[in-house]
Order: sequence, then structure tokens, then C-alpha cells
Amino acid sequence: MFIYILTYILCIAGNALYNRNYSVIRKLVMLWLYVFLCFGYTVGTDWRQYENIYNYAYDKDLLNKGYEQGFYYLIYFARGIINDFWLFLGLIKCLYLYSTIRFIKKFTTDKFLAIAVMLNYNLLFMLIDNPLRFMTGSIILLWSTGYLLNKKYIKFTLVASVSIFFHISLIIPTVLSLLFRFKNKLIYKSKTTLTGLYFAACAIGFFPEILNLFSTYFSEYMPRFSYKLLNVYVAESGAMLTLGSLILFFLFFVLLHYRNVILKSQYGDYLFFFGLLYMYLYRILMIVPTAFRLTLYFGLFFALCLTIIIKSTSRKLKYSLFILLGLTISKTLWNSYQYLPYTNSIYYILTSEHLPKKYRDNFNKYEYHKRTGKVVKEEKPNE
Repeated sequence: MFIYILTYILCIAGNALYNRNYSVIRKLVMLWLYVFLCFGYTVGTDWRQYENIYNYAYDKDLLNKGYEQGFYYLIYFARGIINDFWLFLGLIKCLYLYSTIRFIKKFTTDKFLAIAVMLNYNLLFMLIDNPLRFMTGSIILLWSTGYLLNKKYIKFTLVASVSIFFHISLIIPTVLSLLFRFKNKLIYKSKTTLTGLYFAACAIGFFPEILNLFSTYFSEYMPRFSYKLLNVYVAESGAMLTLGSLILFFLFFVLLHYRNVILKSQYGDYLFFFGLLYMYLYRILMIVPTAFRLTLYFGLFFALCLTIIIKSTSRKLKYSLFILLGLTISKTLWNSYQYLPYTNSIYYILTSEHLPKKYRDNFNKYEYHKRTGKVVKEEKPNE
């Protein structure tokens, strides 16, 4: 776990070293982020499936997929150039991290601080756990954001829609992003109204039967589409009372308190609107297996809201937020086999001598069992 917390601290420290005299240190921190976040090895989940597809799938099977063809065409062309799946995977992750940094620069110059916050709300899941198809499609969504910020909604829709050829569920953040046109109906509401909406979202989370009814109704008409989007049945609401959810509950009121500060920042109306949307969606979807990923794009906006708050608030609250974010990251790491222990693929890429697949497949699961006494159940990939 130390290496993750060190990375979190390095990002915070790197942001403080804004003087030109520290430019070399800042570049080294950035290099570390690419090496650490983009070249995980036995960590994560979906690589087990995609390594097999990359290495063993027949060309005709890749080219004849009936859905999300963009991803399989990408594999078809990439493996003709790159023999090593792990090099391919690392490069795609680098492109996602680069796209995220490019996204950050549209809103703030405090890129390292923003990355530190985004570790919790996007980057650890995307780059370490790594839902590969979803992440690849999200790269397109990130690049389309410039059109959204410039209010070129048709161009945004056209470009963002390409992402569904990599993962169908990305149609949801694409459509929800267009709700920004009605931002004034939300962002200037009273704090009482916004809080009431938040408690309503929490109520849905406490009564998962509501989502089950929706899923049953929707799946009767479009069963494949419904499964690909939400993959639901929800049976419990215990996720509402975790440490992470309680911290997020507190952060909602921090977000409301600093509304004016956020709105005065560059593209502040976008940040506050999508920050609120993230809060509402997260509360509703957090009990639905895999559906929380539909909030990840908006989680970037929420993280930027926190970045602005941290830069403008008192030292006491600033360090309190750093501690809360660190606690949330630590809890995520400890409770998941996907993150610990961390291993890196660069040595194996350079030497072309990869560890046996079976060993890699079971390494983190075995260490998780040693650490917690729990056995990892066979899971479906983060489709």
C-alpha cells in the first residue's frame, strides 16, 4: 500500500513545487505517474480476459463481432504491430492518462493536485483495476469534451458517440452531458433544494427494489442492451454506510458551501453542474454492480471541484480533505485484491520474459487471501 500513498503524496508535493527551480522534480514526478499507473502487471481484473483475446483470438472472430466493434478492430490492427499485449496495454493506459491531463489543463494549472484527487475518483480504477474497453472508449469521450465546453453540442455528440463502439454504456454519460444546456435549472437552486435532491438520491440507494423494477421493465424490451448498461440485480444497500460513502456525504456539503468559489473559476458552471450530477448519480448507482463506472467521467469534474476548493480554503480544511481522501484511497486498496500487492510490467516487457499466466492470474488473489483470510470469488470482467 505504501507505493500508492507515496504516489498520492508525490502529487500533492509536486503541485507545491511550482517554482521553475523544481521543474526537473516535477518532470520526474510526472514520469513516475506514467510508469506506476500505466504499467501495472498482476494488478487489476480484466487483463486476464483481454490477454487471451489479444494473443489467441482469430482475426475473423475479431472482425465479426456484433457489438463494440471499435475495440476489436483496435486489437486486430494493434497486434499486427505490437507483439506484446502488455506493451499494448501500457500504451493505451498512457494515452488515457495523457488525455486526462489534457482535460485537467482546460480547467486549472494545478495538474498534480488534480491528479492526486482523481486517484480516488477515477484514475486508480481506470488505470490499475482497468476496465480496458470502457477506458479506451472514455479516451474518446475525454477528447470530445472541448466541443462541450465550447457549446458545440452537435460536434460533441458526434465525436462522443464514437465511444459507444468501444463500450455501449458510454452512451449514458454522453447523453447526460447534454443536460448541461439546462444547467441554470440546477446550479442556482437554493442549498435546501439541492440537499433535498441529494437525500432523494440517497433514498433510492436505500431501497434497491426501485432499481430492480426499472431493470426488469427495461430488460423486457432490450435485454442485451440492458445487461450491457447496468448488469443489475441489486440485493442490498449496505454500500450506503461504508466509510467512503460517509466521507462523500460530507463532501457534498463542502461542495455546496463553496459553490460560488467554483462558479467563479474557469468553466465553473460546468464543474459545479457535473460535480452535482456525480454526487446524485453515485448515490443512486453505488449499490449496482459495475454501474458506478457510469459516474467516472463526471467524477473528473467533481475532483476538479475539490481541487479548486483545496486551493481556496483554509489550511485546516485543506489538510482535513487531504486526510479524508487518503483514508478513502487506503480503504479501497485494502479491501480489493486488484490493487495489492502492486507489480510492474516494464521489466518483463523489456526482457520479453513474462511470468507464467497461471502464476500472474493467481498472485494477487493469493496475497489477498493471506492478508484478509477471504477467498476471491470468480468474477465476471468489468464489461
